[in-house]
Amino acid sequence: MLIVYGMAQGGAVELRLGGGHAAIALAGLGHDATYISWIRKGRSPVFNAFRKGPFGTPVYRICIPSNEDLNFNIGISERDAYNWIYKELAGDGMRRYTLDKRIHQIKSLPFGPLYYEYNCVDIVKNCLRVSGAYRYAGSLLPTWTVAGVCGDAATIRRAVLRRLSNGVDPALQTPRIATPPDFFREDVRREQNIEPTL
Repeated sequence: MLIVYGMAQGGAVELRLGGGHAAIALAGLGHDATYISWIRKGRSPVFNAFRKGPFGTPVYRICIPSNEDLNFNIGISERDAYNWIYKELAGDGMRRYTLDKRIHQIKSLPFGPLYYEYNCVDIVKNCLRVSGAYRYAGSLLPTWTVAGVCGDAATIRRAVLRRLSNGVDPALQTPRIATPPDFFREDVRREQNIEPTL
């Protein structure tokens, strides 16, 4: 399951005004489950469990089924998003670190050299794109805000659920890979799906 988060101290109003923080959990990968919270300063933005951080309680929490947690190929791969983060993006960060002598002071590798090239919305949107989820939205939507990417995720989720309810045997929809038991320890909204209202 891909879980897109929209967080803000000021709630939904702050998100609609362009503030807040977007993050994504790749929760259907068993021991590889990953929480990606791209912050332009501090430690690595990739964690092995959900981290509340300074952003407040999740305002939105959109749960998108994936190939990894269903016995049905729906064309959304958490593994592809995982590989993009850990291979492509991390590889690009390390390449820049070794090629540019000016950034040898960066301590947060492998992502430090890329912190200012992406923001949290870019990272979540890229994870959705690489996973194949945007196929369910019809096109790559022009999204620049946390509320916008959460809206995209809700559109994708509804389209996936419509597809699964149209003639797919419920026996094919049983979970396959368990999320580590403490992955959502800090997530007070765990097991909830909270979508933006349209």
